[in-house]
Amino acid sequence: MRFLTPSKHPLLATLLLLVPAPFFAAPFQAPEQAPEQTPESAPTQPDSTPAAVPPASIIVPQIGSCNLTGSGALIAIEHVQARVRVEAEQVTTTLEVKLRNLTDQVQTFQLLVPVPRLISAGPSAGMSEAFSFAKEGPITIQDVLAAGGKPSVSSHMIHSAELLTGAPVVAALGALASVARTPWPMEFAGHNLLRSTTFEVPASAKATVHLCYGEPLNWRANQATYTLPRSESLETLGTPWALDVRASTDTDYNLATVYSPTHAISVQRQGDRQLRIELDQGRHPEPGPLVLSILRTEARTETSPESTPPGKLLVGAVLATPVNPDVGLPALSVAHPQGESIAPAGMFLLHTGFAPRAANDAKPMPRDITIVLDQSGSMSSGKLDQVREAALGVLGNLTIDESFNLVRYASNSHSLFSGSRLATPENLAEARDFLYDLDANGSTNIDRALADALKSAVQPGHLPLMLFMTDGLPTAGEEREHQITSSASRRNAQAKRIFSFGVGHDVNAPLLDALANSSGGTSHFVQPKENVEERIGEVFDSLRGPVLVAPTLEVLRADGTPGADLVRGLQPRRLPDLYEDDELLVLGQYMGTEPLIFRVTGSVGGEPHSFDIPFNPRAAKTANHYVSTLWASRQLAAMLQDIRRAGSLPANADRDMQSERARADLILNLSKRFGVLNEYTSFLCLSSTDLWDHEKLRTSLDALLRDRAQLTRVGRAAVSQSLNSNEALAQSNLNRLNRFVDGAMNDVQIASVRQVAGRAFFLRGETWIDSGLTAGDALAEIDEFITTGSTRYFELLAEVSAAGQAGILSLPGNTLLRQGESVLMIEGIK
Repeated sequence: MRFLTPSKHPLLATLLLLVPAPFFAAPFQAPEQAPEQTPESAPTQPDSTPAAVPPASIIVPQIGSCNLTGSGALIAIEHVQARVRVEAEQVTTTLEVKLRNLTDQVQTFQLLVPVPRLISAGPSAGMSEAFSFAKEGPITIQDVLAAGGKPSVSSHMIHSAELLTGAPVVAALGALASVARTPWPMEFAGHNLLRSTTFEVPASAKATVHLCYGEPLNWRANQATYTLPRSESLETLGTPWALDVRASTDTDYNLATVYSPTHAISVQRQGDRQLRIELDQGRHPEPGPLVLSILRTEARTETSPESTPPGKLLVGAVLATPVNPDVGLPALSVAHPQGESIAPAGMFLLHTGFAPRAANDAKPMPRDITIVLDQSGSMSSGKLDQVREAALGVLGNLTIDESFNLVRYASNSHSLFSGSRLATPENLAEARDFLYDLDANGSTNIDRALADALKSAVQPGHLPLMLFMTDGLPTAGEEREHQITSSASRRNAQAKRIFSFGVGHDVNAPLLDALANSSGGTSHFVQPKENVEERIGEVFDSLRGPVLVAPTLEVLRADGTPGADLVRGLQPRRLPDLYEDDELLVLGQYMGTEPLIFRVTGSVGGEPHSFDIPFNPRAAKTANHYVSTLWASRQLAAMLQDIRRAGSLPANADRDMQSERARADLILNLSKRFGVLNEYTSFLCLSSTDLWDHEKLRTSLDALLRDRAQLTRVGRAAVSQSLNSNEALAQSNLNRLNRFVDGAMNDVQIASVRQVAGRAFFLRGETWIDSGLTAGDALAEIDEFITTGSTRYFELLAEVSAAGQAGILSLPGNTLLRQGESVLMIEGIK
């Protein structure tokens, strides 16, 4: 954690204790009136008694620790645990903040916690209660710890945390920003604040402080959204956050799934009505507020107590941003001629999940597995043994009603059976003999192996899947990449989904990507130090119980007539099969405000079924700005994949130069507009890059696309591009730091480009430049200079807070902002 290090400001402690707090002096000069909440949204403020002793430090769990009496932090935040309990119509959030006294003296502190606007007030609604005792003076941490960290109402008197709303919120945050000399606190100007009484921590001691609050869970049909306020500042990532969410519902409903568009989470089902959600510990942390979208389904009725009717199997909801004229500025398809007017659009995210026990109820389609194993000479040194064990593991997990076949290949190929057979003990025994007869020798004839595997007959009524493994390049038979992929598509009359596995770096990565993506499968790359058996086993385990097969998406108007003309830029272009633990995410753009129906149609238990998910664009919210960034990430990944695939064409192939030029322009426009960078566009973050020299930018991008995306087909640099591409194509939550792996397999992250509240900012010198100012040929003239903390600053703060974008005023340094038709320079705190 980077601590807030203030200059001396001895009066701030007293100022922060007052309600309403007086407005503060330079560098912040508050307006005469700060924006107030409407009566409908303002919670009742509970009675509370201000602490008798002013604190020496203010602790904001989302930001850090601020010393009010001098320079240097007195208390460090070591960890924040958010415990969230979702119960039908109510959510209770408890923040457990672990602190450490950095000094050899007793320190006093106070919690100042940003919370949502509509929290419940009063103990009866579960609003928390910073734990204190009815006695004079500060509450010592020993008092709290002696009672187990959470004293009971019966044995101790509990004082409610003080709730600040409207003007006092702006005053308190501004005062904190003034003494800390940083604008970070101002991103929470659109929130309420909970302020605890004063606590005391002994010299050099550690302590844990709890603060809780409740809020209503507002359901819109079968979907509700929960938001945990957190800072969008990258500088706050030093303090680890943990999440423990327990969601439950009443007897009228079951919980389908929980999805986060902002953070990687893991979800565990604990019955039809209970889910547990945690942050994915295997992923990098992300800044910003944590958003959870919760889906529920109606509980089983007396008429269908044992099963979920197929028509209720899939549930979904749509999160959307309002129509924005800026979205129509860059051409969104290379099919649009240059200069053609493009309608403004909004962004939507369609999220679906299965009803509990859906896999059993829907009688999942049995699988037909064709395992294709490379036994060329390069598979020696233990790799062939791992591949053999992986195949044995797959066969061991088949049920007796599922089917399989094996194909091994080197210079030529050989199939175990002429067509797939059921997984009977006799057939499995024959398969094991076939696998133990593998011997590594010969060349690599990928084309022949694919031909034999694709012609293997599939058992009727089974879902055809192929696990294709190789550790090398095609060195026998047909060796031309584009010919191999086109032949595979032509031969795949049974629509086998190909899941490709590249073992090591000496593989043609774009070839394996193309084989998988064109067939509805996915590509995977096993690094030299990874275990092949474990990796293949993980992928196969995710293919349990096909529930919805070959799904398609149809867009309809409210009256049932076609409405495809009202959406564009759908991602993914082809919907994947859905398995037991899957969820479907579709992103795209919509035009206008006409209500729509998203109809998902697919095969359930061998029978066709459709699921309608309504979408009312009038329910779109600016707070859903993450949808735009996610759409841009997937759109860019799809276009870059097309460019990589085009690299397999012969040098003399006909090329549409106009389309390629338009595609490069679109990649640059999307990358700049949304701040989404990758290995091809990362040069945009360099201080030496002129963001307005479009010809030079296109020349730089063209060179990178040619040299990396198209000419680099083999080796670590090729595999790294595939890893990045696969990650972006399936991206389901934000990547604010633009993390990717470079050609040497090193992790890269970009801190000089910020994604804040759906907008992007590029650092040049000490100034953050709004990406909305980079579309022209030169930087626009500045219309107004605004001093941080001035009356005009607070007017702007009120405006951006109303749009849920207060975070754009918390960037360190100066900020060059496009606001409507004006260009504003917000001068940072010096």
